[in-house]
Amino acid sequence: MPITPHPQEHRNALPPGYQLEDYQIIKILGGGGFGITYLAEDVNLTTQFAIKEYFPNEFAVRESGHTVHPQSAKSAEFFDWGLVRFIEEAQTLGKFKHRNIVRVARFFRANNTAYIVMDYEEGETLSSMLAASGETATEEEIQTIIMPLLTGLEVVHDAGYYHRDIKPGNIYLRKNSYEPVLIDFGAARYALGSQSRTITSIVTPGYAALEQYGSKTSQGAYTDIYGLGAVLYRLISGHIPIEAAERAHALALKEPDPLQRAVNVGAGRYSENLLAGIDWALQLSERDRPQNVRDWKAVFEKKSTPEPIARVNTTPPHSQPSSTAQASTPLAQTASQPRSTAESAPKQTNYIVPALIGVIMLMGGVWFFSQQSSQPTAPAPQVIASPALVAAVDTEQQAELEQTRAALEQAKRKRIEAERQRLATEVALKRAEQQVVRERIARRETQKQQENWQPQQNRYIGYYNVVKVAANDVLNIRQTLNYRSQKLGAIPPDATCVPALDSDRSTKGGRWLQIQYNSTVGWVNGKYLQKNSNCY
Repeated sequence: MPITPHPQEHRNALPPGYQLEDYQIIKILGGGGFGITYLAEDVNLTTQFAIKEYFPNEFAVRESGHTVHPQSAKSAEFFDWGLVRFIEEAQTLGKFKHRNIVRVARFFRANNTAYIVMDYEEGETLSSMLAASGETATEEEIQTIIMPLLTGLEVVHDAGYYHRDIKPGNIYLRKNSYEPVLIDFGAARYALGSQSRTITSIVTPGYAALEQYGSKTSQGAYTDIYGLGAVLYRLISGHIPIEAAERAHALALKEPDPLQRAVNVGAGRYSENLLAGIDWALQLSERDRPQNVRDWKAVFEKKSTPEPIARVNTTPPHSQPSSTAQASTPLAQTASQPRSTAESAPKQTNYIVPALIGVIMLMGGVWFFSQQSSQPTAPAPQVIASPALVAAVDTEQQAELEQTRAALEQAKRKRIEAERQRLATEVALKRAEQQVVRERIARRETQKQQENWQPQQNRYIGYYNVVKVAANDVLNIRQTLNYRSQKLGAIPPDATCVPALDSDRSTKGGRWLQIQYNSTVGWVNGKYLQKNSNCY
């Protein structure tokens, strides 16, 4: 997996030099909320790979020994569910053999988590090339990027799979050739995020389609097309498109769409087909976008023109920088590729006369359309929406916004309910732990009482005083009736009223009695004991 090295260390990452099966970790390439990516070397092939580790830092923690564990019992449910999705994603990506789709070499499980091994190539992401705000690309450079990505994306969609997180940071450009590769598929990440928290925390503002803000809204090829269309908008305008949720909110309030159309932003600098294709992809309603990559790609190949879609209004001039003032800085030039000034500077054009002509033609077109509405006409690049059509669009967009709001509210309720259940589970676990501790203490007290009362429960046969033992000596208590058996304790030479538990027994070594002294029970030689009848 090609990716730009990440300069910051991840506190939960595996250390450099760590041996992970056949791979040795070299350094960290990057880390996000759902995983960590490493640069590693196959010690057998001496080939470098990128390895992505499943590590959702919201639910996981790494303990000693580098093993990954869920943070709590509640987190374990989300951790395990996401791990299954992560493995399924690896299995799906492993089936794709396309030059413009990141290649998965293998995946394996270790450290109580999973790892995806991907090809590593030198280069950098499109976002790093666009680091300087306002940089744009020429149409030739855009065609070099978009066409291979569309070909690869079509293969993915035909397999019933979607990327769900297309943005400049997930488009990698190979070194020297600048050939694009689509990386870091977000299907597993999106699925886990939709199960555990609000959708707004896992979408990429500006590049996420409106349907991605709802946990139960359908997604499809049109979702990825919106994301790639937003990338193209960034390349022609130098700015990230306005967030889909913000656009929907403005339209719900019957305000103009704050996103200026691409045909206005890039007028005079890019072909009409390219700009029309971008506007088609950035429609808020998924029904108004291309439904598959094949249809959308035909626009860029100049095989078809998207049907015009009625817009409620265009963006006021102050909503975004004017396209006529935006110079197109060649993308390759940002990667230290020399290019002449004459190539990169746009031609200056006087738009006053064409604008006046356009207004006159537009007014005439309205009159002609009102007079000849019954006659069939060829589709025009732009259509003036009738009041009824505007009202219909408003109603549809209002319904979509309400659906999105309802989805967000439902996600919020789910999060609150999950938090309530988590707290209830923690309280129950603490109560159970306290009960276990109380039972353990009770058992220990009962055991101590039984040990303390054990002497009283035994039947003593008599009491004895120690005799014939020197003042500086002791009477040893043995385990068996033998001088060489293990010593269990000792009785002082002046001890009295030592209880006997069993009658004396005779052996070759003499007469022995089983006694108890303090808590020690054992055998002593009877010749050192004298019966005392005054003890009781």
